[in-house]
Amino acid sequence: MRRTAHIVLAMLNHSATTAYDIRRALRRRTDFIWSESSGQLYPAIKELLAAGMISEQREPGGRQRARLSITDDGRREVELWFTTRPAMDTPRDELVARVALLHGKPSPHLLQQLDDELYRAQHRADHERTLFPTPDRHLMNVGAIAGERLARRWVILLNEARAVWCREVLVHLRELAFPTHNPLASLPPQPPSSQLDFLQKENPND
Repeated sequence: MRRTAHIVLAMLNHSATTAYDIRRALRRRTDFIWSESSGQLYPAIKELLAAGMISEQREPGGRQRARLSITDDGRREVELWFTTRPAMDTPRDELVARVALLHGKPSPHLLQQLDDELYRAQHRADHERTLFPTPDRHLMNVGAIAGERLARRWVILLNEARAVWCREVLVHLRELAFPTHNPLASLPPQPPSSQLDFLQKENPND
């Protein structure tokens, strides 16, 4: 079974909803770590319907969106999914590959790419730190909101670590490219440290 199907089952395990609302909630709750297109989502729903793990009910009139519900077989599949070891895909990062394969002095283009990525990583960490979306009430309960914040915490730490890596690489490569240049002179300030009370912050939209 494709991994997208398990994501759908996990969401329907909270409550019944439509395919459209699943897609909308996925963009809100997991798009920062798990991007799903319509071309992945709807085939997964068809697969689950064929396997009897979800059911659909259409309202009278025929044009309303079908409401999807998880079945007992679907709940058992969700429980099994949470007990199995998750797939840990090896990341493919072209910028890191360019640094790893560098021979000799770095080009100005590579230095600029690292500088841009340093800014992007810092900006993403700052953005995620202040992002507390209003939950979809029919799909998310208090536990789900806490889980989303924990996942966003991972994104913050990941981007902070990436910013630190870019900074260290830039210092080293600028020393190679400009031996008499102070490599720290043109670097932006250090990214702000993580807030220990991250999970205790109140949702500004509440």
